[in-house]
Parts: sequence; structure tokens; C-alpha cells
Amino acid sequence: MDKYECQICKSKGRYRKATTVHHVNYVKKHPELALDMYYTWQGTQKRNLLSLCHDCHEEVHGYRKKEKKLLTEERW
Repeated sequence: MDKYECQICKSKGRYRKATTVHHVNYVKKHPELALDMYYTWQGTQKRNLLSLCHDCHEEVHGYRKKEKKLLTEERW
């Protein structure tokens, strides 16, 4: 369905191969939805599984923190 493309990168106009499946409803909290492509919330059908690249998947979960830039850059 996603053609093995990262859906977040695709929404930004870039192409990147998807390497991970992201569960919108986390498997630990909703094991019954682990393999369901869609779920219904407040009468609206939404996607439960998204194809993402490794970087976007880490960003969605907050694993990657943006590096702080130094106030001054020293060059040796």
C-alpha cells in the first residue's frame, strides 16, 4: 500500500525507502490492534500502520534529540 516508501519523507517531497513499520496505537498498550491496518477513533477511520525510514521512526518516538550548537565554533 505504501510502496515501501517512508510516508513522512514522502509528505515532505522526498523519497526514502521505508525500513520500519510504525504502530500509531502502540503494541504494548493495544496488542489487539498490532496487525490491523486501520482503527476507528471517534467515528473516523484512521491508519494504524505507517511505513517509515529508520530516522523518521526514531524522530516520531523521540529517540533522536537535536544536537545543541555551540555558541561559538572553534577552529583549530
